[in-house]
Amino acid sequence: MAISKGMTITEVSSIPELSSDHNPVLFEMSLDNFTSPALSTYAFPNWSKFQTILTSTLPGNPKISNTDDIDNSIQNFNTTFKNAFNNSSTFKSINKPLSCIPSVIREKIKIKNRLRKDWQDTKYPPYKTQLNKLQKEIKNELKNFHSAQWDKKLAEASSDDDSLYKIVKYHTNKNNTLHIPPIVGPMGLHYSTKDKVNLFADYLESSLQENPEPYDDDDFIERV
Repeated sequence: MAISKGMTITEVSSIPELSSDHNPVLFEMSLDNFTSPALSTYAFPNWSKFQTILTSTLPGNPKISNTDDIDNSIQNFNTTFKNAFNNSSTFKSINKPLSCIPSVIREKIKIKNRLRKDWQDTKYPPYKTQLNKLQKEIKNELKNFHSAQWDKKLAEASSDDDSLYKIVKYHTNKNNTLHIPPIVGPMGLHYSTKDKVNLFADYLESSLQENPEPYDDDDFIERV
């Protein structure tokens, strides 16, 4: 089984070159039309609906008499499984950018996962000791990395555009939302406090002009 994203698997083959019963599997990828999706998505499958679709569309005991039947059954299973999953799921886009963890930390996470598997398989105490130590290191390094990313984000935020507004909006308690929306002016949206103040001043100045009449009518002024 291979999981790919943004690329096409053109050929899959088993390589019977080893003495072991477990053959290596070669997956050939096509990178000619590689595309990275703009947004990642979460899938929310309805497993009852998935089971119903799969039961009605996938034969439980296909007839297999040769290798071609095997290949056709595998292809049919993959296609039917994918269609059943897509037809029984709802998808939600992830609009926020994903965090790019440094390669050094990613390598440590890989080693940690390998150690966890070794510990689960063997229960060898030194594996557990190494695993605990590495988990603490990764936790501290991730904390420092995210803290540095947050400090950088705050340092680059400005009231002159919508960057500071988005940070405040995202991190404000939903039960006590702080509304600081932009104001629409003649030149478009205004986010900064200075631009908003000037916009209010210009509007009030244009609305509260002194009337040219009847200041030259003394009788009217006296009556008022």
